[in-house]
Amino acid sequence: MIKIAVVDDKQSYVTLISEYIEQFSRDNGITCEVKGFAGGGTLVNNYRCDYDAVFLDIEMPGIDGMSLAQNLREKDSELIIVFITHLMKMAVKGYEVNAFSFLLKPVSYADFAAVMKKIHERVRAKSELKSKSIFVNVKTGVKKLIIDDIYYLESRGHYVNFHTADGTYQTLGKLCDYVSALEPLDFCSSSKSFLVNLRYVNEIRATEVLVANGVATLTRSHKHEFKDKFTTYINSSRARV
Repeated sequence: MIKIAVVDDKQSYVTLISEYIEQFSRDNGITCEVKGFAGGGTLVNNYRCDYDAVFLDIEMPGIDGMSLAQNLREKDSELIIVFITHLMKMAVKGYEVNAFSFLLKPVSYADFAAVMKKIHERVRAKSELKSKSIFVNVKTGVKKLIIDDIYYLESRGHYVNFHTADGTYQTLGKLCDYVSALEPLDFCSSSKSFLVNLRYVNEIRATEVLVANGVATLTRSHKHEFKDKFTTYINSSRARV
């Protein structure tokens, strides 16, 4: 199932996009759950990371679409944001919040379906990734870690700390024991002591990387490759768009 929010101050567009979603669902045998919003206030104030995608009008009274997108992105780094606008130049600004795509008004079903197909592919790929896991030895026994929930790995002496969505887990071993398995899954070394999940990178600074709720060291010897791989990751994410 794909959970989708549609936000537009014009009810006619909320209805149109909702009908397009229903048509796409019927045509492709995909289950979608849709909720429409006449403005962004209700959505952002009660947002609990409970949507896969949002179709968002940029030009709205009160909280505009770009401000709303920034608020949603701060709460949910994985949310697929698709802007709907009359003006191409407004859509370009969407990359500031890592927008997935944009649709120009008036929106045709053909244009909508092309974007929706890519949304489906992204959600399906994310679901497949969530099914991948690794087992590590911890103090209490053996722990199964969902790879998609791992923010970064940190080497400390003879141990490796796994910083994850539900806590930090320590296991005896070396960071290099996990590199070959995790690098193909969008992980990259920021130093000899850190292996970072690129999907959770919030900011790259001169000597550190902000990852989810933590900080990874970025050394000079790894900086160029790390930035290149992160750029490739971002571009590939948009290309899957």
